[in-house]
Amino acid sequence: MPAPSVQMSQAVPINVVTPVSQGAGAFLSSAIDISAYEGIVTLEQNLGALSGAFTVPKVTTCETSGGTYTDVTVVAGALGTTQNALTAITFDASQAKKFIKYGATVGTSALISVTLSGFKKYR
Repeated sequence: MPAPSVQMSQAVPINVVTPVSQGAGAFLSSAIDISAYEGIVTLEQNLGALSGAFTVPKVTTCETSGGTYTDVTVVAGALGTTQNALTAITFDASQAKKFIKYGATVGTSALISVTLSGFKKYR
């Protein structure tokens, strides 16, 4: 059953990747601290125009911002590689470590934005 609109309006979004035009090569966001979130969160990827190959993006997690990152365990959904598409994953922020990063490899160019939203521990 979907959450009531009042409850969803209390979800707090954070930009993981502010809209950017990315050139060829590996793309990795900065470390985003999600320790204030609890329970299931949604990470939405919005891809605009793509040129060249675009690898399946992934979200990784680590206890320190500069440490060794491992893949986030996804509860549902998948991040796509199709241009002009919005895709999303959900994962349990309580099970992830303190920081997350979003990463992909861009063939020639890509327009990307990524937003995480969920409920904070102390509202």
